[in-house]
Amino acid sequence: MPIHLSLDGLDLELVHEARAWLSDNVPAASLPPIHTLDGVRLHREWERRLSDAGLGAVQWPTEFGGRDAGPLTAAAVGEEFVRAGAPERLNPSGLALFGPTLLAHGTPEQQQRWLPDIVTCRQLWCQGFSEPEAGSDLASLRTRGAVVDDTLVVNGQKIWTSLAEHADWVFALVRTGSVEERHLALTYVAIPLDASGVTVKPIRQVTGAQSFAEVYFDDVVVPLENVVGEVGEGWRIAMSTLGRERGAALHTPAHLEAALTDLVELIRSLGVAGREYLRRAVADLYEEVAAYREMVWTTLVESHGGVRPGRQAAVGKLWWSELSVRLHETGRDVLREVAPDDARIEGWEYRTWHARAGKLLAGTSEIQKNIVAERVLGLPKEARGA
Repeated sequence: MPIHLSLDGLDLELVHEARAWLSDNVPAASLPPIHTLDGVRLHREWERRLSDAGLGAVQWPTEFGGRDAGPLTAAAVGEEFVRAGAPERLNPSGLALFGPTLLAHGTPEQQQRWLPDIVTCRQLWCQGFSEPEAGSDLASLRTRGAVVDDTLVVNGQKIWTSLAEHADWVFALVRTGSVEERHLALTYVAIPLDASGVTVKPIRQVTGAQSFAEVYFDDVVVPLENVVGEVGEGWRIAMSTLGRERGAALHTPAHLEAALTDLVELIRSLGVAGREYLRRAVADLYEEVAAYREMVWTTLVESHGGVRPGRQAAVGKLWWSELSVRLHETGRDVLREVAPDDARIEGWEYRTWHARAGKLLAGTSEIQKNIVAERVLGLPKEARGA
């Protein structure tokens, strides 16, 4: 899928280095899922090897274990991971969200304290934003952080906290002012999950996995030195984190291309490649994946060149999540129709459920559509349901 763009900021030497290292080092057998104890242990070993090779977080500064790679190079290296079939990353909240936020807004002391252990995955992090009454409307959250001398005393609950069962720390938003002040009274703070008063309760999903949890805080005392930015400045810091979460890098084109390759191989193995409706479906998916790749790399090139990304960037999260669902549902439906007793159907069922979760995480599809309607198309709020 050729990209007709100027990639002057791409460090091909580092990309080729990553490709060669991955070719020699990716485990032959898949590692257990990262939401299991064995998975955490084995992925930690893999992450340590990545860090030793300088590939744990190539976009970070060299002083914190990175390679000073620009966004184009980091994206290209990330695609090499997917193409090589490398294990999924163990510490996505730390590596992709909190680490970059800390580099942008943390103090030198905070950076020295946390970043080295994030890149090696000696510390695992999770994100504590969502609450039972504050999901899409983040500014309405109610977990409180009362300033007492040089500490925050935290009380409340977070939910849908990814991998909290195995994490060591959570970066969280807490309310340090009144509910009426909404986003003007929030504080961004790092909390150790082994602190007195913290309770983590895993949530079993429809897939059988326990990759989410509820986290309860009961008079948890946190030093103010754990606050990122200033008390009451949490909304600005959180928007920096969410901007990264909702970016195109959350789901690279290579992930969709790999899934499409799996779908084609499945159809061929079932002997139904000649069916016209499947040929049309695969062709449509191929075209859309290619268009998505073009959009992602156009956005990356614009950002690298100091140009504000165009309107196309606003649809990135909505696009990949909806496309991923359609792609995986096609594979599942073909198996149900042609070979319902095939052993592979369980895997495609799981992948379809997992893809559907993409329509909820990092902002639901409904919220993303509202954002596009109001901020990109300029439609009034009352026109949302039109």
